[in-house]
Amino acid sequence: GAAPTSTSAACINLAGTYTVSLIGTGSVGTLTLGGASGTQTLLVQGTPGTNSILTISTATGSDIASSGVFQLDTQSGGGYGALEGGSGVTLTNDGTFETTSEGTNVDYIEAGLTNDPGATVSIAGANTHQDETTTTTNNGTFTVTGSGLLALSSASTLTDSGGTLTDSGSLTLNNSKFIQS
Repeated sequence: GAAPTSTSAACINLAGTYTVSLIGTGSVGTLTLGGASGTQTLLVQGTPGTNSILTISTATGSDIASSGVFQLDTQSGGGYGALEGGSGVTLTNDGTFETTSEGTNVDYIEAGLTNDPGATVSIAGANTHQDETTTTTNNGTFTVTGSGLLALSSASTLTDSGGTLTDSGSLTLNNSKFIQS
């Protein structure tokens, strides 16, 4: 079939264990990630010479199911990996959302992220930025690993609403807020 567009509902939900990689740019209206069985991974990977960006254009309706894994990855010497959508778009996580990197290039979270109870966010990327006036709300498990950095800027907000937040790396705020509720 054809590649999704900014008005398409992109579904990565067939049963089985596999990875779909985005190298370059892609736009979807909504994203559904995760199927009935197995593990379905969406890898947005910056590679040498290529920034990789997934843009979600519809405010609500995008979800990572319990079997889904959304991964932002930046290779050493590569371009960045980014989730975009701006302050009006939210991706709901009921599975796993993670950043990784093999160098110091940036992974960008530029869309709202809601981490539901039972879900996991792992910031292992050495240089992960959340900006564009976005909000991350944690009701599950949220970890900045020992090798991870999460830098919030541009009036972004991280709210821990009864989840578990562990910072073993570095969490920085620049013109942004952390709220414990």
